[in-house]
Amino acid sequence: MDSLLNRSGLISVCLLLLISISSRAQDVDETTISHMPTVKEEAEMSRNIFGEFFGPSFGVGIGFDSRFKNGTPFGYRVGVSYTNGSYDDNQEWRYLDFNGVCVPLEINAIFGKRKSKFEIGIGVTPSILHRVYTWYWKDDMTTDYITTRGNKLNIMGTLNIGYRYQRARGFFLRAGLTICVGDLKCSPIDGVWALPNLSLGYTFKY
Repeated sequence: MDSLLNRSGLISVCLLLLISISSRAQDVDETTISHMPTVKEEAEMSRNIFGEFFGPSFGVGIGFDSRFKNGTPFGYRVGVSYTNGSYDDNQEWRYLDFNGVCVPLEINAIFGKRKSKFEIGIGVTPSILHRVYTWYWKDDMTTDYITTRGNKLNIMGTLNIGYRYQRARGFFLRAGLTICVGDLKCSPIDGVWALPNLSLGYTFKY
């Protein structure tokens, strides 16, 4: 009889322990599940819309920036801008006046775990520009010139390096230096130029 009571007591204690462990495990599972991101939250990713001055826009424009997928440093940007300027090559006696619409395209990467990040990107800026191209020459007695004008497809290569202030939501800022590479035959610049780059905008999740 005593042996039976002892066994019953031991079984009761074991059952109580199992119930306690089971309830704690359930609480942990519920807590873990409640803090796990949903499929929708995992799909959400920070994207940016911004106004840009100089840089790949080569003037004043608006742009959109996003990562390729959530959690990756690699992404892209697209935009549209207006440019109006001139290029003067005194050594070659060439002068170009231009204005038109540009479409900056870029593949970029951002690095940093905090809000302040380092950014680098490479891209192209195709554009439709109205060009007035003047070429001067000088002989022994006179100076003469030829002027051509018209709309033309232009394209420049760009390399962007700079600072990015990036939050999950809210104010967005980019500031840096853009290296532009072009040829006067198919670009509004000749050679390699450096332009400042400033972008101000808003970050949202979608």
